[in-house]
Amino acid sequence: LLLIAGSYLYLHNRSTVLVADNTSRVVTLADGTRATLAPHATLSYRGNDCREVAVTGKVFLEVAHDARHPFTVTDNAYTIRDIGTKLMVDETAEATTVLVTEGAVSFSANTSQKAVVLRQNESARLAVQDNAPQALRLSPNAVAWATHTFHFNDTPLPEVLRDLSAYYHVRLTCDDGSAKRLTGDFHTDSLDSIISIINETLDVSINH
Repeated sequence: LLLIAGSYLYLHNRSTVLVADNTSRVVTLADGTRATLAPHATLSYRGNDCREVAVTGKVFLEVAHDARHPFTVTDNAYTIRDIGTKLMVDETAEATTVLVTEGAVSFSANTSQKAVVLRQNESARLAVQDNAPQALRLSPNAVAWATHTFHFNDTPLPEVLRDLSAYYHVRLTCDDGSAKRLTGDFHTDSLDSIISIINETLDVSINH
């Protein structure tokens, strides 16, 4: 009996830790949830319950929905509970940021009973000294590092250029495009190809 009890406690308390090294890592958890870890990010859970995880760094989650067992991301400071979702969690020493690209989550500080509900394209940030998450305006393309796709829907060209500049770490400008708007999806493989298509489609000249 003692051996059986000891084995159970060992398996129940054992932690699984998934780590991305210098490149992004994609893993599919036992429940079907797909997790994309940015370089140096981690995702961990205890025992066999991969429906309650902890993360460090930046992680994009495509959660397999289970109404009887909600997916939860938690640590000592916060709790994020899935309501059927794709979301990014970015945890740093200063704050935790959540961006929802599909579905909805509740996001709360563990010091408060009040949760913020975030829906598609909504985001919030919980700083270490705060008792509640604060609304934050992030572009949905903040997850392009994980999805490898830019999505624009009647987006003003200046916002398009900001998203592209942030992703590729360049400074893109356009003198004649402030009134233009863009709709379309682009793979992240080639900035030059994206610029060429935008120039031709909107009849503009993007500089970088």
